[in-house]
Amino acid sequence: MSVAEYCCPQCKGDLAAGQEDYHCETCGRTYPIVLGIPDFRVFPDPYIDIVEDRRKAERIFERAAASDFSTLVDYYWSITPDTPSEMARRFSAQAVNAVERGRHLLNVHSTVKAKLEEPDARVLDLGTRTGGLLMAAAEHGRKTIGIDIAFRWLIIARKRLEEAGQSARLVCC
Repeated sequence: MSVAEYCCPQCKGDLAAGQEDYHCETCGRTYPIVLGIPDFRVFPDPYIDIVEDRRKAERIFERAAASDFSTLVDYYWSITPDTPSEMARRFSAQAVNAVERGRHLLNVHSTVKAKLEEPDARVLDLGTRTGGLLMAAAEHGRKTIGIDIAFRWLIIARKRLEEAGQSARLVCC
């Protein structure tokens, strides 16, 4: 997969990639690479601030090595105590079934389906969550990029992709 070109979310200047961050050559801002994922957020997810989101993602990342995707989703909801258990159960079921929904989305529209047949087709998934659409696109052999403001979900999406032997570029922004 080729290196994606990013621009500064603040000033739209060029970003230089380093080992641990991206640096804007125009305005001087830096954006960290956390757990292998660039974090270009300039404001937080509405549900959690950036520092807490990264902490939660680190907890999930630590658990990911010894968990499968479904168990990792359940773990996420276990460390999200403000969500009622019945709602967490439904959200977990939706996450597990997200690939099937992704396949449906890619196949239901003839123009999308035709685009996927092009040899250089790429898929950009905005609001990736657990990576269902990314998985469906990867099954077509497409280059994919998943974007989400929730860093914690990108860690879970990466686990889903790894289990299936697929890859996608993941970006928090």
